[in-house]
This record gives sequence, structure tokens and C-alpha cells, in this order.
Amino acid sequence: MKKLLFLLAFLLLPFSILAHIHEIISKNQRILVSPSIAENGKSLVYVGIDCKTGRQAIFISYLEENGTFSKPKIAVNTDCVIENIDKGFRYLQPNYVPFSAEEFRDQNGLDSPSVQDKIITFSATLIDSRRGVFYAIKRLNKWHVYPIAIQGQTMPIKDKSYYKSFNAPYISARQKAIFLATAENKLSYIFSYKIPDKLPKAEKPVMLVKATEKICEFRDISVDKANFASIAKDENGILSVYTFDRHSGSFSQTAPDGNELFKKMKNFRIKPEGVSYFANKVAFSTCSIDKDGKNVYAIYSNSGNNEFAIPVISSNEVINSICVRLAKIWNPTLYTEDNTGYITFMGVLQENSRITGVYLATLRNGKVNIDPIAVPGQRLADGRMILAATIGAVSIRHGIIPLALRLDNGDNVIAVARVN
Repeated sequence: MKKLLFLLAFLLLPFSILAHIHEIISKNQRILVSPSIAENGKSLVYVGIDCKTGRQAIFISYLEENGTFSKPKIAVNTDCVIENIDKGFRYLQPNYVPFSAEEFRDQNGLDSPSVQDKIITFSATLIDSRRGVFYAIKRLNKWHVYPIAIQGQTMPIKDKSYYKSFNAPYISARQKAIFLATAENKLSYIFSYKIPDKLPKAEKPVMLVKATEKICEFRDISVDKANFASIAKDENGILSVYTFDRHSGSFSQTAPDGNELFKKMKNFRIKPEGVSYFANKVAFSTCSIDKDGKNVYAIYSNSGNNEFAIPVISSNEVINSICVRLAKIWNPTLYTEDNTGYITFMGVLQENSRITGVYLATLRNGKVNIDPIAVPGQRLADGRMILAATIGAVSIRHGIIPLALRLDNGDNVIAVARVN
């Protein structure tokens, strides 16, 4: 039966290309972190290897007036001069390990650089091995790089603590970089840093949320217009999704929020993992263990009139639209428009858990439809076949989905799919 489903999937996939336009932006020998798109959909960034120097670099591409994306150019590389400090970069890739051209490192999508117009925010490792969060800003056609916070520096809080680790900061449309940091005492904090237009003064990050006895161990964040969502443990040790409202300063539980999903999470040890936030709605992935001891993956969301108690997609269910069952589902990005929710996510087939594809869930009036966006076996318009596909931390805005693709001729490319 599994072989039959697998065969049917591959017979159907070549025709799914008709629903989307895949624009190849560039060919890269090595892609280290998959692309993320700006809130306004007008630019995208990713981390790769500069073929001329062999060094790591952050590439940026802009949406042009004709609707296509420009050829990516290097904004930051490991040779860049960091203003205000006398150190250079060692790595621009999170949690660096030697690159393997045979497969994409899908987990690094959660620590992608982010972009908004002329500003890029990112995490990196200095030449002295300290981690930090930084921003690059383009002035007079030249990129300038500045530090926001570096491992070992004093945190701007009342109790004296030092930065120990970071997640890559998100840059919002309001020119604020929001990032998660952990102190040496293991407490978690979420900070905001206003990026100045002109030459920066001695600005310090502002604390938005601090771990307490009731809310602690922040896992990651997702930002939209300076509001954000995060996953954290409550006072009972249960992981939950919380949202922050910048107007009121409140940080409150959004899911499971006492409904049926809460009972499932408590009784079946369902753990939320990646979270995505957009326009006061959230989506998140989960992992649980069924009665047979097997992992079950799912995505939940309250967008498109969907209810949290009902999963958008689960790894123990067959996706009727493409006749396959995914073994693992993760890294969702939520976007909403006209009361419709769109969630991009990565998944692998049960037949081969090393081959990653990208899918789209459309939520409208409480109903869910799943479509393949870039999946193994799918052919592009020029006849080349996709062997694997991945996405970054923010992978859909305004119907545009940036992708990292590995093709059957050996090419690794950055591409864009469009959803009507």
C-alpha cells in the first residue's frame, strides 16, 4: 500500500507545477541557510558560500518593478568590518558544522537572517568564537555592519546578568530588531532594539519580556509589526504559545488556552515546537508520542476560522489532495489575507525521511487544503527535477514563497514560487 501511495504521489507531482510559478533567482554551489522573505514581500535573504572567495556570505535579492527578483548580491561576508568593535566574523551560519552538498540542513531555517528594505538582522560568530546579534544597514549604496549584543556583555536589566546565547533577531516593518537571549543564569529574555537611520549612538536593547516563575524557558519567537509570539513553559511545566501586544505590553497565553487542545497537550504530552505569528493569529508545529511509541507530528492554527483543537495536518493522516502521508512536518510560516490562512511548512515522506519537500496549507472557513509547492519528483518548466526543497524562518508573504532547491543535475538554486 505504501509503495502504491508513493507511486501515485510521483505521478501527480509533475502536474502540480501548473498551479505555481517557480522563478529561479540564482545558482549557488552551497546554500547554508534557506531564504527568508521580508514582511512587505519586497526582498529576501539567505546565507551561502561566495563562489569567488569561498567565504560565507549573506545574500540579498529585491523584488523589481517587473515582478521578478533581482540577482542576489552580497550584503555581508566574513571579511566585513564590524563598526565599533575590533573583531571580525568567523561564521555567519548558526551552529556551524561542515557543509554537505548532498542534503540541506533544514533545521537552520529557524535561525535565519531577516530583512526589511535596507536593513538585515542576523546572528553570527565572531573570530574569537563569541556569538552575537548584529544588523547591516545600507547607506549611500554601501552596507555597514553594527553589533546589537554580544556574548559576555552586560544585559540592560536591573539584576546584573550577562548575555550567554541568542536567536537570530527579527527585523520588523517598524525598524525594530526583536530577539531572544539567554543569560548566564539560564533565564530567558526578549529584547527590542530600535535601529537608527543615521549614525548610531550608544543605544541599548530594551527588555520586553522576562522569564518568571509562571512563564520561563522561551524557545523561539516570530514577529509581525513589532508584535510577536513565543513558546514557553508555564508554571506546571507545560509548553504553551504566548503572544506579546506592543500597545499594552501584555504577554499572554494564546494556545492551548484551556480548550480541548490543552487537554491533549497535558494528557498526551504534545509539545509545541516552531511557532509563527501574523496579524494576531498563530500557527505552530507539535511532536507527540502515540500509544505505539511512535512520533506523531502536526501543525495547529487558529487562522482561516480554524479551531486549535483540530490539527491543520498530522503525520498519521493521508493528505487526500496528493495521496501521501508525511512522516514528519515542521517549520510552519503563517500568512493571512482576506480571512484566509496560508501556512507553508516542510515535510518528509515516510518512504525516505532524508528528502525534504515544501507544502502549503490553505485554511478558509474552517476547511483545509494541502498543496505541494516544491517536492521531490516535481519537474520545473525547463525539465529539471526537484530532489529536495527547504524554506527559511519566514517563508511566505503576499503570495511569494522563497525556496532553496536541489535539482537532479546537481545544481543548488534559490527560487521563488507564487501562490494565487
